[in-house]
Order: sequence, then C-alpha cells, then structure tokens
Amino acid sequence: MKGTSRFATRGHVLALVAAATMLAAIPVEAGAAGLSTAYAITLAGLSVGDASLSLASTPTNYRASLAMRLSGVAGLLTGARGAAVSMGSIVGARPTPISYAITTTNGHASRTVRMALQGGAVAALEVKPPVDVFDDRVPVTEANKVDVLDPISALVMPMPRPDKPLDPSGCNRKLAVFDGVARFDVTLSYARMSSAAFPGYSGPALVCSARYTPIAGHRTSLKATSYMAENRDMEVSLAPLSGTQLLVPVKISVRTLFGMLDIDAVSARVRGGNAQAKAVGAQAGAEK
Repeated sequence: MKGTSRFATRGHVLALVAAATMLAAIPVEAGAAGLSTAYAITLAGLSVGDASLSLASTPTNYRASLAMRLSGVAGLLTGARGAAVSMGSIVGARPTPISYAITTTNGHASRTVRMALQGGAVAALEVKPPVDVFDDRVPVTEANKVDVLDPISALVMPMPRPDKPLDPSGCNRKLAVFDGVARFDVTLSYARMSSAAFPGYSGPALVCSARYTPIAGHRTSLKATSYMAENRDMEVSLAPLSGTQLLVPVKISVRTLFGMLDIDAVSARVRGGNAQAKAVGAQAGAEK
C-alpha cells in the first residue's frame, strides 16, 4: 500500500503521544475516578494539533483512551489522526493490560491494531493491513511479546508512594512497550522538580528524563530510528491531577528531526473523587 512503510515509521515514534475510544463501551467499576485532560501539540513552536487523554480507574483496574489529530498546515499535508484505548488491572505500581485497540491514519494509509494480553503477555494480535516486509526490519519474536505494555497502558503510572505523590521514585520506570508492530523500551529517570499551571491543576510536577531503545519490529536503515535511539533531549512531566493514585503526563517534550515536539496539558477535568483530588493537590503542594 502506498505510504504504508512511511506511515508505520512515524507511528512508532509517536506511539506514546498520538493515538479516543474504540472500546468506550467497556464498563469500569462503579465508583471509578475519572480524568479528562486536553493537550496542545506544537512543533518547533508552531501549533500542529491537539490530543485528549481520558483515564478511569479504581485501585485495581483502569481504562485509558487517547485521541490525537494534526491541524493547520500539518493536518493538510498529512491528515494524521488516531484513536486508541486500553484497559487492564493495576497491581502495585504497575498496570497489566488485557486489551488494546488503535486505529491510525496519515491521509495515505490507515492501520488498525487489536491486541489481547494475559498476564502481561500477548495472547492474540491482529494488524490490518500487515506491515510491509523489508530485509532490514528486525523480526519480532515470541519472547518480545512477554511482560509488555501497550502504548496507552504505558501512560498509566500508579504512584509508587501514594503517601508522597511527588516522590522522585515516580520517575524510575522502564516501560517495555509493544504496539502490535514494534517492541521498544522507554526508560524514565528523575531529572528535577518543576511546576504546571492550567485550568484544573496548579502545582508541582515531576520532570523525568526519557530514553528510547528499539528492540524489534523497527527498520535498522531508517534515520529516524537511530536518531531517536541516540536522542538525549526527551522529557516527561508528571503530576497528581486526579482523585486516583496515578501520575498523569502534563508535558511531553521530544527533540525530533524537524524541531522540538511539545505536548502540553491545557485543561483537566475530574469526574468523581473531587475530595481526594483536593487532598492530593494539597499534599503535593506541601512537598514542593
């Protein structure tokens, strides 16, 4: 299919930030706290699109959905947009996904991925259309599909220490991600404290440095792959926005071949758990 390989490459790079709700009808337990966050996307200082993240969770399970679309000149040139959803359980400070679905398009081609997981391992996978075959594409083995997160579940970050929501340990995560096509690691580490302010939240935030490591499914000859693997200019800022025990991305910054890509939270709305949200916010502010 024309444009398929080019689309797939772009999709791998943006998998954590560009994906609302193909499985929105899936119920979450009554009493689940919910959060909807809107984001503005800029590239080299120019507005290129927007995104929205919805989280609904209890102490034991979650549903997360992410939607993205490019607008303006970028939208006219690429038509890129995506919608994804994941659900699963929460064990300690780690999500364990059980289902994931995403549909993405770049104006030239579209792709749908559906994945079922059991115990952190891929149990069933459907990719339509299949990715193009290239000699330089690193094969994905069965071992690469064990103990993994889908890209949306990778955004679900339980607090390691709910009593100290902004403890630096909230950054210390190695996310083994499989998006149905490529397997890669995203390693986060504590960088510094900062702050975030927008309707729905004003307070401190953890800033985590991020590193990308391709494992399988990528093409070794592509410049974008090697560039991202060597990229030292990637950060994620996390804040306790809702009445859940989750840290939520409020800013993602990634240096790209075309300039700095920034994804900034511009508003957040809590559904349920308001009293908890205020308590967490107050505690976070006291720790600043």
